[in-house]
Amino acid sequence: VTYEKMKNYPAALEDFNKALTMMPERSTHIRGARAYIHMSLGNYTEAIADYDAVIAATGGDANAFQNRGVCKFNLKDRNGALDDLRKAAQLAPQDPQIQKNINAIQNGG
Repeated sequence: VTYEKMKNYPAALEDFNKALTMMPERSTHIRGARAYIHMSLGNYTEAIADYDAVIAATGGDANAFQNRGVCKFNLKDRNGALDDLRKAAQLAPQDPQIQKNINAIQNGG
């Protein structure tokens, strides 16, 4: 986690990979953190895989849906991004960033 705060994402990714094998009971939390690192590194496909696991394990996490939507948008999957962002908005209607992301994509962003 220290590497993540220092924005040393490659080292953080290595730590999260180790943690996942050492603490499988915390896999949902670890995958969520690792997904963010992948997203920060531009590894959108890997981030989506981790967000998929978080969403499957939690039954719905607004942050995971929002970030997965951003990853999909970066992979040129506009419709998939909008689907995820709309689900995030349903789960966290008070979050203004979600609506900003939806508006940006709908307006050609």
